[in-house]
Amino acid sequence: MYNEMPHTARIRILLELFPDARFIHIHRHPHDVFRSTRHQRNTAFWYYYMQRPDRAAIDNLIISRYRALYDAYFSQRDLISPSRLYELSFEELERNPVEQVQRLYCALGLAGFSSFEPSLRDYVASSMTY
Repeated sequence: MYNEMPHTARIRILLELFPDARFIHIHRHPHDVFRSTRHQRNTAFWYYYMQRPDRAAIDNLIISRYRALYDAYFSQRDLISPSRLYELSFEELERNPVEQVQRLYCALGLAGFSSFEPSLRDYVASSMTY
């Protein structure tokens, strides 16, 4: 199952490959993640199924994968230097994306926010109805 995990569960490997990497972890309430993932599985994923899927099995897969991902994340998170990890909630990002990205740049010591900000504001304005 580990091979199917997103990069959130691969901190050790990423640090071996990129020792100076910076990490951004955007988290959501588990119930929101479950509902969103279930919706994705019940809509877009139907194109990939060869037969009618078992909805209970899908729900169990979502929960077990989420649990495995966060078990891996929490067991490896301390490998990241605190100055190279920024965590924020999706809700904070959604409420004020420009301010949150600016905080992220500052916390991770990234340069160039002032030149990026106009493009970010344009993007945020263009996606307001999404």
